[in-house]
Amino acid sequence: MKSSVKEITYGSIFVLLMSLSGGLLKIYAPFLPFSLQPIIVILAGFILNPRTAFLCQAAYLFLGLIGLPVFTSGGGIGYVLTPSFGYILGFVVSCYIVSVIRTKLKKKTGLTLLTISLIGLISIYIIGVPYMYVILRYIGGNTGISFITTLTGNIVYFAKDILSIVLLNPVIKLIYKIKKIE
Repeated sequence: MKSSVKEITYGSIFVLLMSLSGGLLKIYAPFLPFSLQPIIVILAGFILNPRTAFLCQAAYLFLGLIGLPVFTSGGGIGYVLTPSFGYILGFVVSCYIVSVIRTKLKKKTGLTLLTISLIGLISIYIIGVPYMYVILRYIGGNTGISFITTLTGNIVYFAKDILSIVLLNPVIKLIYKIKKIE
């Protein structure tokens, strides 16, 4: 399957947005810096075809792993040992899942768009939270931490991301009206 110039351009724009929001536009909090990246991932999934959605997030991941400071706390191969790296892996999966579901659904109401967004968000956390737990407990040596503690520690971030998704939903609906995305 060949990608069009338009699709490659859109994919490149999302790689740039991910890099800027991770490397420059970030807010620090204990254990997990957060940014606008989940919103960008979900939006990319709605706009790009599944192949390009996956590749743009994989490109972002690659740029960070080769050392460019595009992740919220830098970059480099050592980043795989940071607690937040699982969320970056979740970005790749989430963007692809959102795009695949979006292309399969015939009717795209506000509720279905919101549901797709929430599925994408949940997929980020399904990968990110267990990864964080393993890194904190087994690599970081924090034997006193439990999975439940890690999970509850992420509630505030998940709530922030849900609010962001709800606020993003009208933008996605507007894009659908203007662009007639399939």
